[in-house]
Amino acid sequence: MIARPEEKGVDIKRFFLIISIIFAAFPLVGQEFNADLVFEQAREAAFSGQRHKAIELCQKVLAEHPEYLGVRVFLGRIYAWENDYEQARQEIEKVLAQDHDNLEALHTIVDIEYWSKNYQKGLKMTNHGLQYHPTDQELLYKKALLLNLTNQEKKSAQTLNALLKISPSHEKAQELLQKMKSRQTYSQIGLTYRYSAFTPTEQACSFANLKSDKAPWQLAALQYSRKMDFGDLLGRLNYASRFEKMGLQYEIDCYPVFRPGTYSYFSLGYSAASIFPEFRSGAEIYQALPAALELSMGWRYMQYTTTSLHIFTVSMAKYYKQYWINLRSYITPEDKGFSSAWFLNLRHYLSSPDNYFSLSLGYGVSPDNLLAKQQVDYLSSKKIILGGQHNLSNSYLLRWQCRLENDETSVDQFQKHSSIELSLFYQL
Repeated sequence: MIARPEEKGVDIKRFFLIISIIFAAFPLVGQEFNADLVFEQAREAAFSGQRHKAIELCQKVLAEHPEYLGVRVFLGRIYAWENDYEQARQEIEKVLAQDHDNLEALHTIVDIEYWSKNYQKGLKMTNHGLQYHPTDQELLYKKALLLNLTNQEKKSAQTLNALLKISPSHEKAQELLQKMKSRQTYSQIGLTYRYSAFTPTEQACSFANLKSDKAPWQLAALQYSRKMDFGDLLGRLNYASRFEKMGLQYEIDCYPVFRPGTYSYFSLGYSAASIFPEFRSGAEIYQALPAALELSMGWRYMQYTTTSLHIFTVSMAKYYKQYWINLRSYITPEDKGFSSAWFLNLRHYLSSPDNYFSLSLGYGVSPDNLLAKQQVDYLSSKKIILGGQHNLSNSYLLRWQCRLENDETSVDQFQKHSSIELSLFYQL
């Protein structure tokens, strides 16, 4: 059926009306709020100097999405750039109330206190942040800077040295430490005591003994270290009672820094007592790698009255968030081939690199500086070592260690070997 002309006109009008409604709806769809896009516009405005516009755009995002913490942190930073520190603090405090370990917010609040010259509060916030991010390089550097500004140069240098262990090529840390070297050197004195108990066992995986079936071993050590221009220098005197004999050992260690990212270890020791190596030495070089990795290779030498040992070592370490993970191997050439010892070391940092708990798992006889000749002849050894280090005050540092070992002294003959060690250090 053919429609009449007037009916065609009506249909055409309806068609255009429908099309107009559809096209009119498109702008409404296109105007759907895009928080990420507006945030990007705010950033562009802020970095081009249009900070008031940036503030308005951030506020617009937060009005629609108050939980968008990244925008609130950026808004706080803009307020700080505008010297409106009180408003800036309020924004960051809102973020930390919802997400107390938000790293971006922690960086910003420390910057706010630094820019407003509120250094003590800035230090408080860095310490708060380091409880959750103890190896964060930016927080460590800012803490060192604030310590230096509050005339706590000794603690500032300690923090910078801890940072440079994590990131040896950190340029700002190197520059600040170099400036401080002309004004300050510091040294440290420490005392150590170790008690070891032994009990025979028929089991190859039996650990932990409280009483000793033979005379326990005891060790006392006095050490002095000093920060030098080339690195750390350390001297140590060990006094031990072992196998119902007593003796002294003299040691000196040095940790030269060759260049950013490359440092080394050199060591010498001597003793006239049979319960220690007669002479020992060691050397190792450490190299920082990308991705917070560190590789080292070294050598140890031990000379006893009737024998001597050359030991080669290699290790790989990784810093990851609040952890330091290290795998180390010792390889000793022997007449019948090679013997090896392996250690997995894990360190969990607490409020700072000076405060941590540690766990080590080991298999094999390792070249401890205190190793007696009788221990060298052990067939194998399994070790579980728990430890920690803690700041007691600005000047005192406590280190502790609990060692649980199972040694195979001869074929199918084992002994449980447990040790407790305490060290107290005083910063001069």
